[in-house]
Amino acid sequence: MLIKTLVPWKKGLDDFTPKFSKYGEGYSLLLLAGQRIYQTTGPVDKGAVQFQFEAKFEKPGTTLPIFYYLFLPSGEFTTSWMFIEAELKWKKYDITIFPQQDFIGSELHVMLGGEVRINQPLDDELKAGPVHVANFSLKRP
Repeated sequence: MLIKTLVPWKKGLDDFTPKFSKYGEGYSLLLLAGQRIYQTTGPVDKGAVQFQFEAKFEKPGTTLPIFYYLFLPSGEFTTSWMFIEAELKWKKYDITIFPQQDFIGSELHVMLGGEVRINQPLDDELKAGPVHVANFSLKRP
């Protein structure tokens, strides 16, 4: 059951101009080193939660970290993390996590590690391992 198509995204602490490209019926977003996007995904019940998305990397050896924060009523939180290894062509990813209790809220963070490069030509930024991401969705299997 589809819970939510994950749009719109918020930018992380570093301000950057999103670079979109036409992809399928929508658009993909290019993330460069040090850039992060995130989104609030709402309450999560005990059971399975599945994220689906597509990604394409520009450089072998790049890892895309994805963090899913789950919040308790007390203000405490737990984190599930996933690390996606590089594919040089578009690939669909399915990631399932299994919360062991109910949570009042959650956030999905997608970021590209590495040093933030400022005032560098695009070619130098590309060496930092960019990734294109598209078609995020959240489901209950």
